[in-house]
Amino acid sequence: MTFGPFDVAVAAILVGGATQLLRGYWQHQGARRAVADAALPPALDERLRRMEQALEAVAVEVERISEGQRFTTRLLAERTSPSAAAPTAPAWQETAHAAR
Repeated sequence: MTFGPFDVAVAAILVGGATQLLRGYWQHQGARRAVADAALPPALDERLRRMEQALEAVAVEVERISEGQRFTTRLLAERTSPSAAAPTAPAWQETAHAAR
C-alpha cells in the first residue's frame, strides 16, 4: 500500500491535533484540580509522558514516510518527463541514411 502526499499530510494533522487535544484536556483538568491536588499522580504523569513520546515518534515516522513519497514521486516524474526520453539521432545521420 502506498501513501500519497495527501494521506501523509492528513495523518500528520491528525497526530498533531491529537497531541494538542490531549495537552489541552490535561491542562484544563489540571487547572480545575489545582486547588484540590497540586500535581497529577506519578503513574498518570508517567503514562501521559509515554503517550506524548509515542505520538511524537509517530509524527516523526509520518514525516519520514512523506519525505520518501516526495522523493519517489520526483524520481518517477523525472523518469517519465519528455525531456528525459531517449535522445533522437542528429539530423546529419537521418539524411545520411536517407541518401543510400
